[in-house]
Amino acid sequence: MTDAASEAASDQTEATAPASTTYFVAAGPGFYDSRIAAVPENAVLVQADTYASIMTAINNGATLSADATGNPVIKDGSGNVIAPASVKADTSYAPVQTLQSKAQDELSAQQTLVMRNYTVFGDATPDAWITYLKALRAIADGSDTTSTALPSAPAN
Repeated sequence: MTDAASEAASDQTEATAPASTTYFVAAGPGFYDSRIAAVPENAVLVQADTYASIMTAINNGATLSADATGNPVIKDGSGNVIAPASVKADTSYAPVQTLQSKAQDELSAQQTLVMRNYTVFGDATPDAWITYLKALRAIADGSDTTSTALPSAPAN
């Protein structure tokens, strides 16, 4: 087949291929592509640009739900509704982690590190590490309410 014939055949195939239409169904919630699956009767048509914005927001931490009429709704980590037109690819919509939550995560990770480097070998834990772990624990359990940042880990 010549290049011109291949191009013409390709153009004809593209012209006859059905257009993708995306629908949203509140139960689930989920999306349906009309080319791939049968679309339920209660589905709501979603424009391509809106669908793209919803997917970007979800990939950046937003959650998907439905409003009272069955339309898709995206919310940030604080539960605020995000307008699809305002979604930006470089914006995080995930919940903001509190200092206390960060301290809990850090305490768990650092306790493991200390056990692997000292306890498992029967070595005494250096005082700097004990002080550091206690400071993390105080933030994590809420007894330290004045710290605004996590303490720095001791140098190894």
